[in-house]
Amino acid sequence: MKLAVPRNNPDVILCGDIGCNGLGALPPLKMIDTINHMGMSVSMAQGLSEAFSNSNQSNKTVAMLGDGTFFHSGVTSLLNAIYTKANILVIIFDNRTIGMTGHQDHPGATHLNKYHQIDLLPFIRGMGAQYVESIFPFNLKDSFRKINEALATNGVSVIVAKSPCIFLPEFKDGSIYRKKIVVDHSRCNTCDNHDDKQIACARCYSPLNNLSRAKLKITATNHIPAQEQLCPANICNHGFFNSIIEENYPEAVKMVRDKMLFSRTCGDICHRPCELLSHNKTIVPIKKLKRFVSSFDDSFFDYTNAIERTKNAENKNKKVAIIGAGPAGLSAAYDLIREGYNVDIFDKEEQSGGMLKYIIPFFRMDKTGLDHETSILEELGVKFLGSKQLGKDFTLNELSQKYDAVVLAIGLWKSKKLEVVENNIPETKKYTALSFLKAINTDSIQKDQPLKYLIIGGGNSAIDSARSAKKINPNNTVILVCIESRENMPAFEEEIIHAIEEGIEIVNEYTIEKVKYSNNSIHVVRHSVLDTESIHEIKGHAHNDVFTCDVVITAIGQTPNTELFSELNEQTDKNSSLININNENGFTNFKNVFAAGDICNGNHQSVIGAIASGRRAATGIRQLLENYKYGYEGIAALKKLNQSSGKYGVPKKDFSTDEDLLEGIKGM
Repeated sequence: MKLAVPRNNPDVILCGDIGCNGLGALPPLKMIDTINHMGMSVSMAQGLSEAFSNSNQSNKTVAMLGDGTFFHSGVTSLLNAIYTKANILVIIFDNRTIGMTGHQDHPGATHLNKYHQIDLLPFIRGMGAQYVESIFPFNLKDSFRKINEALATNGVSVIVAKSPCIFLPEFKDGSIYRKKIVVDHSRCNTCDNHDDKQIACARCYSPLNNLSRAKLKITATNHIPAQEQLCPANICNHGFFNSIIEENYPEAVKMVRDKMLFSRTCGDICHRPCELLSHNKTIVPIKKLKRFVSSFDDSFFDYTNAIERTKNAENKNKKVAIIGAGPAGLSAAYDLIREGYNVDIFDKEEQSGGMLKYIIPFFRMDKTGLDHETSILEELGVKFLGSKQLGKDFTLNELSQKYDAVVLAIGLWKSKKLEVVENNIPETKKYTALSFLKAINTDSIQKDQPLKYLIIGGGNSAIDSARSAKKINPNNTVILVCIESRENMPAFEEEIIHAIEEGIEIVNEYTIEKVKYSNNSIHVVRHSVLDTESIHEIKGHAHNDVFTCDVVITAIGQTPNTELFSELNEQTDKNSSLININNENGFTNFKNVFAAGDICNGNHQSVIGAIASGRRAATGIRQLLENYKYGYEGIAALKKLNQSSGKYGVPKKDFSTDEDLLEGIKGM
């Protein structure tokens, strides 16, 4: 009853009765609003129903009484309620005896053969009640369903709860009704999301949200073990989800902020590895939920918890330098400043945000929201030193001597290039994915005149470039060519579908043989058997062998600029140029230097992968400088992400509006 009729719902009035069930009026249940003499609960509910109907209210009142009381004085009241077409639910507690006054028999429970025992269900159905069902109260799922069905039925509904009194002689032999239940208070409200119990958690435990958790276990169509839905940044998705069910959106945002800065940004661009399970089906739309709860300004702009935690943290008297103000570096700074460290961030750009700010396209994320999320670090005490470039203004070795620890998180800003493009196209007619996307984000690109763009590459940066070229001018013609088949394109499937829907032509298994620039146009040839004269004879851009365009964008991947951190040569993978690290804590094995983000060998190149690796490095620094005994609490999910193929499909369930989203999750 407490799950089906929450006490914060004033529309349902519960009328009780003297007897054992009358104890339900007391704490902690508090499930009775009126209680009078024996048998009056039904007539009280019928009277209230009549009053509500006269005031145009559709409230359903509930009457609760024992089986003995029903036969002695409740039958006539129920008959009258059916006669007057009352809108009530009557719950009869059939405990097989008159328990309150000494366990006597009654017409519905007799042990004497000379009397006829009356079966409650056919008797009540014969009276004309609209809904009559029995429940076994220990079957919570079935009981919850039937109580809700009864509440939704217009007219008189009756539920008979069949559970014998545990004090009857036949049940004093240690049966299931007499088993002792003990609550382990050290675990009942612990999420087991981390070993360190001192880690901050914004979840406010109360009887209300404990009930919501119990209700979800009963009503959910799909039950997902927490281990299957781990977030690499270690967001407590189950607590986050329950907060939304309770419509406590500020608490939901705070739970995200317990672990990371980027509630809105992650809601925009995370590729949601926590959602897509082995069967590739979205069960809980965590990404869209993050975006939804972060859309409320009062919640989004409230960093009270982070500010208070930073203010109250014990000052460690340790200084940490972070090189790179992208999601990895900023995440490390956020964790460390809240633990009492002094943090300086160095970045080659004037403003923080890294590729989130300068590379991710404007249509994929809220840049204003990002600016706020990154700016809060300075309010917490982080010092940002912009326009400071590694290898020019300072070296890794210099910082390692000046600071107690260093995090290298500079990202992959060096683009791979194709010689056939570089050697044959003027500078004004070609871009790399990074230079093109940065030009768009800094508003330094020509947009007015329609152009023909050719994008070379099949990954996410190629798709971002293609979609951006189309977004800045819908009249632009955009073609994407790549060596991979459609099924093997490394870009996220959702992004590929969006690109096709937006009118971008994708040509798969295309290998470039020649590039010729003439008459202010670029001609890209697949088969070298075509001579240069034949190029001019092919009109348009849709031929499979030759594409004519105005601009070429090469998007075939990025690498780190190893010259910037030559001190780590021994730790750098010779094949990938990425830094080998300790996968548990991000340590480079060089002095006091840790690494995070895309430059780490084996790290998943995604926003959530960068955030998680930044948090991992922050934990590693704590282990080094304060003998912190715990590992990064999200390490299992991060390793799972790093071992994944990186290609994620499209969720089979979509939520196109906020209303659909909230309605859809209620039944999960």
